[in-house]
Amino acid sequence: MKYLVLSDSHGNVDNMVRAVELVKPHGIIHLGDGWRDAEELHQLYPRLPLEQVPGNCDFGRFEALERVLILDDHRVLIAHGHTLGVKTGLDLIGRAHV
Repeated sequence: MKYLVLSDSHGNVDNMVRAVELVKPHGIIHLGDGWRDAEELHQLYPRLPLEQVPGNCDFGRFEALERVLILDDHRVLIAHGHTLGVKTGLDLIGRAHV
């Protein structure tokens, strides 16, 4: 299956719509900083499964900041990255949820 991974939409749903139309994915993963944008996109494409996590700008969200999905028999960690220190390196993300 083909998944479209999006992040940091910050109110720009039009760009996400263009990406969906171009890629024609089987599902969408949104990695935060645009929780409401992802919900709006899901309303436009309700048949596409949506998985998401909140980012550091998604204030008032209490969902898990990191999740492990099973996609096509593969474990996939989804996270915005701010809780795993990705701005300073990938050491923490490499050890997360092993």
